[in-house]
Amino acid sequence: KNRMTHHWILVLLAIILVSCGKYPENIYVVPEKASMVTALDVGGMGLKGKFYNIKSWESYSSIIEKLKKTNNSLADFIEYIAEHPFQTGVDYGADLFVFYEDLGMGKRYIGTSIKVSDQEDLKKLIAYYYDSKQQQVELKEEGGVSLVVSNNEVLGYDKEKLLVLTPISRVNNAELLIHMKVLFGLKKEQSIVNNENFQGFYK
Repeated sequence: KNRMTHHWILVLLAIILVSCGKYPENIYVVPEKASMVTALDVGGMGLKGKFYNIKSWESYSSIIEKLKKTNNSLADFIEYIAEHPFQTGVDYGADLFVFYEDLGMGKRYIGTSIKVSDQEDLKKLIAYYYDSKQQQVELKEEGGVSLVVSNNEVLGYDKEKLLVLTPISRVNNAELLIHMKVLFGLKKEQSIVNNENFQGFYK
């Protein structure tokens, strides 16, 4: 389970590396009571570090070669992103938010919220990821939100945002799926933008 969780973290980092109003739309699925909220400037990271072209890195080939020996499907996926850096469906001009929430009774998860630029490209990216791992997933669509349930995380996305919920402890995917629907249904005043501490942090 931890290994699969690490896969998604690597995938999200890979997308950031390749890419490289006041609030973007993907912030409104972060609940007001969330803690440890981190905002990552995806576009700034990509452009300043020239991460949008990781194939030009001297270490790129050796990284891929090593990954192919230990995790071939992840290597193939990173190569796919490197070949199609601007067809991932991710909006590299908007911040990415990572947050932590305790649902009570020790049920904890990490959420990652990403702004979507093209829903169809994102759909293809997600399908490619799970196909490359030969992993079966449950696909649903409710209220305009596409839902993907795997063994290790729950994804939800629409034309504006992608939300990934990864369990930490004592919470299962069925519970995360229910919570995913809650987060997509949040009103703006129920989101983190209504938190005074966050308002002071995110300027």
